[in-house]
Amino acid sequence: MFKKIVISSALILTAVATTAHADNRVDMGVDAEGNAYYLETDNMTRKGYMVYAWQQVNRVQPDDKGALFVRSQLEFDCKYLKSRTMWLTLQTERDGAGSTISSAANSNPEWVSAEDGTLLGKMREFSCAHVFRTKATLM
Repeated sequence: MFKKIVISSALILTAVATTAHADNRVDMGVDAEGNAYYLETDNMTRKGYMVYAWQQVNRVQPDDKGALFVRSQLEFDCKYLKSRTMWLTLQTERDGAGSTISSAANSNPEWVSAEDGTLLGKMREFSCAHVFRTKATLM
């Protein structure tokens, strides 16, 4: 009897934790192809003017590797309004379901403009404001 209660409790906690994780992302918008972009809010960090955030992309069509879901770590320069991709994970199904196609650090991350009025600019602005507002004591 006790063993059944422990197993049931563990299953309930797992279900609650999984549901809570899915709620920790913010919808950032859709690009011209219809791909949906999100930012995870529970693990954003900063170091000086640099902010690190995980982005999720649900693709409308699979890319050339067959990925319908992309999760990447972005580094935002909040002072000079630019961004680069530090890590990239590709998966076969939307919302991180399915199997992992690849997952690795970007060997040569290049800075790109993240100006206001663009989708990347919106993600930069949100990430910088979120981290500086919620983690101001870390300065």
